[in-house]
Amino acid sequence: MVMPIVPPAAVAALCAALLVGRRWVGHVQMSRRKALEDQLTGLMNGRAFAKRVDDGLDAIPDRSGEMSLLMFDIDGLDAINDRFGREFGDFILRLFAAKARAEIREDDLLFRLGDDEFCSILPHTSEEDAAAIAERIRAAFSEKPLRARKKENVRPTVTVGLASSRLVGFGIDRLKAAADAALADAKHAGGNGLVLYRDDAPAACPVAA
Repeated sequence: MVMPIVPPAAVAALCAALLVGRRWVGHVQMSRRKALEDQLTGLMNGRAFAKRVDDGLDAIPDRSGEMSLLMFDIDGLDAINDRFGREFGDFILRLFAAKARAEIREDDLLFRLGDDEFCSILPHTSEEDAAAIAERIRAAFSEKPLRARKKENVRPTVTVGLASSRLVGFGIDRLKAAADAALADAKHAGGNGLVLYRDDAPAACPVAA
């Protein structure tokens, strides 16, 4: 059988079309990733969290045992922005993201949901272990005062609400609602602390020195 001879121009056109196609696929994939990423901190964003809720437990790497969820709120961020400027406030947000990322484990998920609000989903994690992770994050974030102005320092703090599947079940939306309730009580109590969700009333944990 005699194979047809393909003109070089046709080969070049085919290669160019394949290259354009690969670049387009790569562009689409990158756009999808960026749509789920918070551009300031590099964490997953609220849209990514909503996708996890829609996906349900299939999106969680390991459904065995207990699951916990942490809600974080940076204390006084609006006042910091007003006093020292948004650039300094953005630095604090990036700092928190870095400190939290350093303390969570490989299977844990970390999101920035809003201006000063973050969330972490902790699969196969007991309430006690989740509380220990939260306190390590709080301690690391507040470890050193930050130089805001020439003679003015700021020591950032964060408030945390914690909910466990042991009390509210495995639904991520239920866990978040419970953690939000605990967070609200923690903020009402003055912030800079950790509160655990309870069916009757949240349980406050002592503030680390």
